[in-house]
Amino acid sequence: MKEFVKVQISGFAQVNTPYGPTPVLLLEDDAERILVIVIGEVEASSIAAAVRGFQSPVPNTHDFMMIRIGA
Repeated sequence: MKEFVKVQISGFAQVNTPYGPTPVLLLEDDAERILVIVIGEVEASSIAAAVRGFQSPVPNTHDFMMIRIGA
């Protein structure tokens, strides 16, 4: 059986890559471990808007993830 670890969004950052600036999502768990996930600009904007409390008229991918974990 797989174990799920609940994480929170710790923040956003932008890193420079050979392909140009790339947004990353920083996730933190209860053990204060940080997981860095490279995401696209559209996804970063969508998640940032949700963190600020904006609700889109149509669901986004992160909305379905929140339902899955019961956030």
